[in-house]
Amino acid sequence: MNATDSRICTRILVIACALPFAACAGAPKSTSGSPSQTAPTAPSAVQLTPSNVTLTPSAQQLFVAKVTGGSDTAVTWTVDAISGGNSTVGTITGKGLYTAPDRHDS
Repeated sequence: MNATDSRICTRILVIACALPFAACAGAPKSTSGSPSQTAPTAPSAVQLTPSNVTLTPSAQQLFVAKVTGGSDTAVTWTVDAISGGNSTVGTITGKGLYTAPDRHDS
């Protein structure tokens, strides 16, 4: 695995794991006089599989995030802090299917 492959894999893994926590942290609680609705609770753990992968240019890999310990299990996928990625860092669908960039610079 070269340095570029390693950075791309790390960015996908870190961002996919971190975003569910950040997205839930500021959820407001209901304060109106209407029937009480509780805000989604933040997850306590995110398991990402596979946890490590090496891809060749243009290859695809499906990542699965299992969010536990909270009522909000939504996952937002980004690559290098870019929602959905781009042609430079690779793209990822809302279902976690990552496509590596066509080529990478050494």
